Amino acid sequence: MGMEGTVKAAGKMIRKNLFSSFHKGKFTYTCKEVPRSARKRVKKSFFHTISGKILSVGLIACVVSSTLIGIDYKLSKQTENEIQEPYTMSAQIEEKYIESSGTSMRVRGTLTNNTEEDWTDIDLIFQLVDSEQEPVEVAGMVPDLRADLSELSAGETKEFVTAWFPAVLESDFDKVKGYHIEKFEYSSEEK
Repeated sequence: MGMEGTVKAAGKMIRKNLFSSFHKGKFTYTCKEVPRSARKRVKKSFFHTISGKILSVGLIACVVSSTLIGIDYKLSKQTENEIQEPYTMSAQIEEKYIESSGTSMRVRGTLTNNTEEDWTDIDLIFQLVDSEQEPVEVAGMVPDLRADLSELSAGETKEFVTAWFPAVLESDFDKVKGYHIEKFEYSSEEK
């Protein structure tokens, strides 16, 4: 008997048992009532279905994971661009001794505009700080050291220097361990 005949025979048996069980008030059906060749074909197709499902799940997993990897890559690139600071600065403290007034300090460095906008009206102010990052006072006040920058084009790097930090006593500089930016503001004009 061919495949078509086996399926028809199995269908007849199922219909016979199904409809007869309604009249008897119970439903009984066993695999022994289905011809042996039909059971083999059902088992084979079942295993083919399982392997097909496993293959489908594997392919879906590959597609989903590659999509997620692509999304993660794109988001990480966006995050890198978003995290980039609008400027890069390199600075250090300079000191000099003037016989009449003692030692003075200032901040000298470079500033790079990392944006696509030109900056004007730059206001960059430093304060010298102690080891705990607290501003160092001189004669009861904290001097603001303003950089001599006024404008910076997009992508441009310029050197700057601040005013001198005045010393009243030589011991004022014993406390100085670094600097921090007190204020950094600018106006921008998009190109």
